[in-house]
Amino acid sequence: MRYKVNIGGTPAGLVARATPKGADLQRIVAALYTSYDGNMYFKALAGLDVYLGPFYKQHGFSSLIDRCLVVVDKNGDANVYINRDLPLMVKIIPRRQFKVGDPVGLAEIAGVAEMRCEGIDIPRTSGVVLFLSAGWRRGIFFDYRPLQDEPFELPDPSRTFGQIYEYLVFEDLFAIPVDVRAQLNDAGWFPFVALIGGTFEELPSFLEIGALRAWEEKQIEEFPDLTVREMLERWSANQHLAAHISVLEAGVERFLAGDYVSAVNNVWPRVEGILRTLYGAGGRAGQNKLTSNLRDMLAGKPDLPSMRRPHLSTADVAANAASVVFCALSDWSKIDVVDRASIRTLW
Repeated sequence: MRYKVNIGGTPAGLVARATPKGADLQRIVAALYTSYDGNMYFKALAGLDVYLGPFYKQHGFSSLIDRCLVVVDKNGDANVYINRDLPLMVKIIPRRQFKVGDPVGLAEIAGVAEMRCEGIDIPRTSGVVLFLSAGWRRGIFFDYRPLQDEPFELPDPSRTFGQIYEYLVFEDLFAIPVDVRAQLNDAGWFPFVALIGGTFEELPSFLEIGALRAWEEKQIEEFPDLTVREMLERWSANQHLAAHISVLEAGVERFLAGDYVSAVNNVWPRVEGILRTLYGAGGRAGQNKLTSNLRDMLAGKPDLPSMRRPHLSTADVAANAASVVFCALSDWSKIDVVDRASIRTLW
């Protein structure tokens, strides 16, 4: 279902905290909330009805909404896209090789590069609201910054929406507290692609009860040779790794033979070589240049309002100003398998 609706004014966001009459009102104008965020998630959901009048008249229940997008301007004129009228194309980084037509499940996703709303125009000067689903997880994202007095344009929506979807898919991973992440790093562990999706997410619990060694022994016993071979297949299909593949193949051969010291000696130095290939900017890069290029790359990523750091705005708001709002996703029949093995960091 798709339709237009006017909500009678400029969307104002969510109230950040209780404010006495006559005082400046601090508002959250951009944020992502999930069920992990408790009360703020449900407050964001409460704004849903502002846009759903026509949908309720025809269908009656918000539970029938699978995915939805709202694109709204300063006058309160909104375009609403629901379910089949919001076709979504997700560009993922898969854990294994896929052929056209293969089904893809959440457990087979190593990362999300972008998510496009096919055939839908999202002006950079508009506000957006999106409600996403990943399995049983739900999230509400809104960005009303372009509708404020200060000049602002939306970052690339496809990349932003991809980040949001990735957050939902890996929410257990992103939810690991910062101090626990530091302990994991000190113990030599990082959310490698082959471990995320359940295995790595178990690690904090083992660490908490002082049983890190038990978790490590479990991984050594259960990490199958098939997974290692699948990793090599992904590396071989990645053009960025072509200059390094012969050394990686030797490392995998030594690993499968049980010669782990030689495997490490082959593979570990390649990590820096691969980083130089990807981020050396066409030349031989020393540590300072490589670090600078990586910083520039990260600075170019879209400014996703953080679950922990919502964007705030202080202003007087009329009593009848519109609240915040809604939307949803998930159509696994249209996954666009494009990348096969990219270096990604989720932290």
